Parts: sequence; C-alpha cells; structure tokens
Amino acid sequence: MNEQELVNAVIEKINVADINEQCSEIKGNSDMIFRLVLKAGEVLLHNGGEIFRVEQTMEIIANHYGVVSIDVYAVSNGIFVTM
Repeated sequence: MNEQELVNAVIEKINVADINEQCSEIKGNSDMIFRLVLKAGEVLLHNGGEIFRVEQTMEIIANHYGVVSIDVYAVSNGIFVTM
C-alpha cells in the first residue's frame, strides 16, 4: 500500500457525524477544552512550532469551543494558559 492509498483509507474511515458529536460533547466542558488546548500547544511546541503560531492556534481552538477569554503565554520550554 503506497502513501496515497493509506491516506485514502484513513479518510474513508473518518465519520463526520462522530466528529460533530465529539465536538458538541466538548463544548461547555471547560476542563476538556483546557486539556485539548494545552495538548495542542504542547504538540506544536514540541515539534518546533513558532511561539506565535502556538499561541495563536491555542486561542483559535479555544474560541471555536466558545471560550471568550483566554490568555496564552508560550516560551520555548513551557506554556502558561488561563481561561
């Protein structure tokens, strides 16, 4: 199986209804949102993401889930978040 076939197989398994259900499950649960936002920032930072991009992405994810106020401060060896 080549790379394109693998990508197509993964895409076929993605169920949009399941994704929408999981998103609605997270909305309103501030603890889950906090952990999701923090994990996203951690992954980006760990893989060499620019500090600005890490902060921006974390804010975008939080805003998507209805968080009105979020403060993110990322440095090369840590992330500070308040919601």
